[in-house]
Parts: sequence; structure tokens; C-alpha cells
Amino acid sequence: MVESSLLQLLPGRQPTAQDRQQLIRAVGQQVRLCQQSSLYRLQQMRRPQQSVVGVPGGARQRQGTPAASSPPEDLITLKFQIWSFRVTQQKTQVLSTIDEVVELFQRDDITGRLLILGEAGAGKTHTLWRMTAKLLQRAATTASPVPVLLDLADWQGEELLPWVQGQLWQQYRLPMTLSKVWMETHALTLMLDGFDALQGAQQRQCARVVETYMRSHWNQTVVFCCRRKILEQTGITLSEFNGGIHLRPLVAQQVKEYVMGVQRPELWKGIKASSVLQQLARFPLLLNCLVEAYDGQAIQKKQSALVQAYVERQLSRPIQSRHYGQGQHPNEATTRRYLSWLAQRMEHQGHTFYIDELRPALLPGTSGWVYRLLLGLCLALLVGSVSQQWLVGLAVGLMGSQVDVEAAPTYQLSLASLTGPAGLALGLRVVIPALVGALLLGGVGWLGAVRFGNPSAGFGIGGMLGGLLGAAGFLVLELKVGLQGIIQIRLQPNQDVMHGVRHGLGAWLLVAAVIVGIGAIAGLSPGALMASPTVRTGLALLLALALWSSYGLQHFLIRGLLCFSAQRPMPWNYRRFLGYATERRLLQQVGGGYRFVHDLVRQQFLPDPSSHRRLG
Repeated sequence: MVESSLLQLLPGRQPTAQDRQQLIRAVGQQVRLCQQSSLYRLQQMRRPQQSVVGVPGGARQRQGTPAASSPPEDLITLKFQIWSFRVTQQKTQVLSTIDEVVELFQRDDITGRLLILGEAGAGKTHTLWRMTAKLLQRAATTASPVPVLLDLADWQGEELLPWVQGQLWQQYRLPMTLSKVWMETHALTLMLDGFDALQGAQQRQCARVVETYMRSHWNQTVVFCCRRKILEQTGITLSEFNGGIHLRPLVAQQVKEYVMGVQRPELWKGIKASSVLQQLARFPLLLNCLVEAYDGQAIQKKQSALVQAYVERQLSRPIQSRHYGQGQHPNEATTRRYLSWLAQRMEHQGHTFYIDELRPALLPGTSGWVYRLLLGLCLALLVGSVSQQWLVGLAVGLMGSQVDVEAAPTYQLSLASLTGPAGLALGLRVVIPALVGALLLGGVGWLGAVRFGNPSAGFGIGGMLGGLLGAAGFLVLELKVGLQGIIQIRLQPNQDVMHGVRHGLGAWLLVAAVIVGIGAIAGLSPGALMASPTVRTGLALLLALALWSSYGLQHFLIRGLLCFSAQRPMPWNYRRFLGYATERRLLQQVGGGYRFVHDLVRQQFLPDPSSHRRLG
């Protein structure tokens, strides 16, 4: 324990076994949250099971009891056909369990480089989650690489290493110094999803970036989800991968077992009588849509038509919401407007939305100028009213409104994720550069003040300036790579902003308490201290810095401007609405973020879904 605490004091330190265990726990928690919020799990939690339906371990449930404890794969067992790049080497072997897929992944001829292929809604992401869970179990007891889930929908043209470092920091609060070491030592398995969401040119560029990195790091293990049609139609080779699995469509018996298991015998009759429904039901996602939306009506032979029927059903069905009282929830048109704005934001900014990542770029029209004006005004009023130095307040307002702290997420999120032990360790690390700076500039000030006969004053002024510069310079470098706190995922919506404000105000109160304590030792009362313009100005500047650097002030201004803009793309209590949309099974909550239950569902809320490139 003492050794691990001392290691926290070292800048740029090597990862420890404790760091590895924290990452394993964080990824495991992320996988469980993803699986629990999947559409498969939601339907099975709500289904009454007949006594003839078995559950794991041979036990049986009585009719009418919810299957909340059954895993998502109970009623749909996916089949995986081994796939090769060369037609002459195609395998006919079919794998039936995730354990067999993991064994294939670890075979000597595959060497941890595997493709997961399948059409939209075939279960690629679901398979990736289950593979990640199995690989985590092995990583917890062996020295095998730790799998990390990464969404390529967030990729914006970067090289792979800096992109992975940024994603690991965003998702797990893993400092870039540690993630770089782990990447260089091939201690991580990259579980890549979201490639299908990229546009054609982006897909080719992204594939080149991934393969270039794999070519120069031949020990790097990667699992890559992709539609098989993309490889066949675009000429993308992905030749650095040594094999793959192709998710086979469901057969009639699998469809029947699932439909009967969720108590929809009338749906099974409809499927047997319709060749269109038989084709659609072969894919798990579309089968789930049929379970939710089918009422005996005719459905076109298109995925989009079925997904549209699913969306219509979820928007119109009566529910008892935990987030809104009776009759207080948004109407269907308002819900569509809110979700349409969210779907458009996800078109180019990744498939997971975090409330605390609202940015000024989202503001429509001239609202961006209004935002900067209000931000500068708030900072100026805060500093000016506390310090009574209105010119200083005006200067702070002008500077603060023009610098975007959100443009450097490692700075913003460092304050949000800083824990007590990590804050103490940071404070101790700051002492060394502050002392060095104080001694250097203090010495310079002493030499310069000798000729005026007051070397002690020169040393004091130079020392204070040097200490501040040394501490500030160290903090800039430290925050650039992310502060070392606990490796974890975001568990609650808006967690970063609230934690950032709390930590910033806590640090300000601590500094104020220290100043009062020093004044008490010197025989000065708090009132006498606050009568000093220097003390008032210093506390005002620190308070403004705490609110500005935590992104709390900016966040609430952006939410207010969006909420009261002409388009009204979101309500003020956005968390409540997103929870309501989750209850309607249009969104799923994963920790502190929200995503649509599938990208095909998200596309239904775009202004013109028919013009969007289909994923299947």
C-alpha cells in the first residue's frame, strides 16, 4: 500500500499491477452495463416464461415469473462460421459458443487478429461484448492482454495510437502516459466496433490507418467488427487480419424458440405464413423489432420499414414512466424533435452521447456569440463584485470568454476525475517544481535587489513569482496527459461537470481556509483579511478559475441557450428526457452515456432517413 502510494507521486511512471486490475474492473463494468441495457435483455426481463422454458442450470421458472436473471443469449444462440479471405480456403466449420470463438482468436494461425463479420442487426456488437467478457476473465488470472472497447464512429482521421490514447482517457480515465506504455508493450487487445458507421472514403482511410499500425506492431491483438458486404463492395482488404467469423442468419427453429419464449405465438403464425417476415426474422435485431411491433399487419420487404414500424410502436405505446408524472411526458411530436436533434449530433460525433459533452459548436445561428457574451459577463460580474476591481473583472471576462477549455478535454476531465488521494499526490508533486522555480527566480531577484540595498525583498518577490510559474508549468504538462486518478468509467449522466464543479469549489474553499489560517496566526481576523484588495482579488480570481476550468459555467449556459432557442432541440432537464426515451426502448443508457438501441433506429430520426446510407 505504501509503495503504491509513493508510485503515485512519480510523473510519467510505469503502469502497476493495481492499474491493470482497475482497468479490468472498469472494462468489465462497461460490458455488463452494455449487455444489461441491450434490447435482447430488456425484452427478456419483461417476458413471462412458461414452465417448459429452461433456464441455466436446468432449473425451470413458473408461468408469469419475469426472467430478469437470464442472460441475453438464452433464447438466441448465434452460430459463427469460420471465414477466410481466400475463397479456396473458406471453412465450413461452424462454432456454436463464444468459448469456441475465443479459442479460435487465440489459435497460432490467428494470433489474436480476428474479424467479426455479419450484416446489420446480425449480432456483431453483441458478439464483441461477449468476447470482451471472456477475454477479461482470462486477463484477470493470466498475463494476457486486457481487452478495451473502442468505437470507430468517433474516429476523425487521427493516427491509431493518439486516437486510442484519447479514447482510453475519455472512457476509462486512463492517463496517456500509461496507455502509451501499454500500447507499446502490446498489453491491450483493441475491440473495435462502429466501422460500419463511417462513410465510404472514411472507411478506406480508417482501414489503412488500422492496418498500418498493425503492420508495424506485429504483436498487437485486434478484434474488428465489419459488415461482410463492405469488404466485398469497396475493395478494402484488411489483410493484416488472419481470419474471421461470419454470423450466420437464424434458422427457423431458432426463430420459433425465441418467439415462443417471449410469449408471441401469434407472431410465429404470422412468420410461418409470410415469406417476407421469414427473411426479416433471420436477423436478431429485426426479430426483436418484430416482437415489439408486429400486430398482424403487412410489412414491406425492407429493413427500414420494419424498423420504422418499431419506432412508431415505441413512440405510441402507453407506458408508466418513472421520469414523468401522468400526462406530463412530452408528446410524440416533441419526442421526435428531441431525438432528431440527438440523431443528427451522433451522425459525426460518435454513437454515445454524454450530457456533459455539450459544446458551443452545437449552438445554432448567432447563439455562439450570445454564449461568449454571457460567459464573459458572468466572469466579469463574479470577479468584479467580489474583488471590487471592475477592470480586473472585465479583463478576466474577456479572456475567459475567448478560451475554450472544452477544446482540451484532458484539462477539463482531469479536474472532474481527480480523487482525494490523487489530489494529495498532485499537490506533493507540485511542490518540487514550485521550489525549483522559487529558488531560481528568488536568486535572480536577490542578485538584482542587492544594488538597491534590499536583497530580501527581491528574493521574496522573485521566489513567489518563480513558485507560481513552476507550479503552473508543471500543472500544464500534467493536465495535458491526464491526471492519474482511479481508472473508471462514467456511471451517472452529467457526472463530469458535477464532479468538476465540486472539486473546483472544494479546492477554492481549501485555499480560502489556508489564507484565513495564516491570517489568524498573524493575528488578523477574516474581516481584516477580506478588507485587503489583494486577498479579495486573489480569491475572486481563484473562484472564477474553479468555475471556468470545471466547465460548469459554460455547460449550464449552453444548456440554457439550446433549451430556449427557437428550435428548442432539448428540454432543460435533459437527463429526465433521455431516461424517458430509454424507457420507450429507443435509447439505451450505458453508464453515464446514451446511445440508440441500434444505428438503424437512429437513422429513422434523421431529417431524411431514406437518403442516408443504409447499414444493411
